[in-house]
Amino acid sequence: VYRSQNENISSWQKSNRNVSLGWHVVTPDQAPEKEICPEDASKGKETLIYEKAKRYHKEYWQMYRTKMRMARMARKAGNFYVPTEPKLAFVIRIRGINGMSPKVRKVLQLLRLRQIFNGTFVKLNEASINMLRIVEPYIAWRYPNLKSVNELIYKRGYGKINKKRTALTDNVSIAQSLGKYGMDNQVRISIEGK
Repeated sequence: VYRSQNENISSWQKSNRNVSLGWHVVTPDQAPEKEICPEDASKGKETLIYEKAKRYHKEYWQMYRTKMRMARMARKAGNFYVPTEPKLAFVIRIRGINGMSPKVRKVLQLLRLRQIFNGTFVKLNEASINMLRIVEPYIAWRYPNLKSVNELIYKRGYGKINKKRTALTDNVSIAQSLGKYGMDNQVRISIEGK
């Protein structure tokens, strides 16, 4: 009866999980590591992106369902449901410096609106709303939605990548420049306003 070389491995070698390669016995720590091919890496990235999108969709759907449920419960009780105020505003400066008081000028500096047509995202709290009231004749502001944030970031957004000012053209560049702050794409920017 003919036996191949791999069948002649002793029980001692099997119990120590050694692998026989020809006449030379290699332990698992000596075996070459499996290289990850680029296709496998891209598949992993695609599944990660899909999972994130799925999670964001679920989060938006839950927020929508909560609003609808609260409105239904209030209507059933004979009341009105007042939705919460947005936490984020986009502010644009629309007027120049002529005839501006020092207080207004200082508030515009605090809002980072130093030039005409500059725009910033502002987290809304009592103090920032009072600041917006002071400079109201010089600015325009609204609550942004996801579509407008997308368009703004892809058209005008810049970030620092390797100490260079680089345009934010896709989610990869956003993750590179803002990843250390937990911002992986424009969805997080529009929700959290960071």
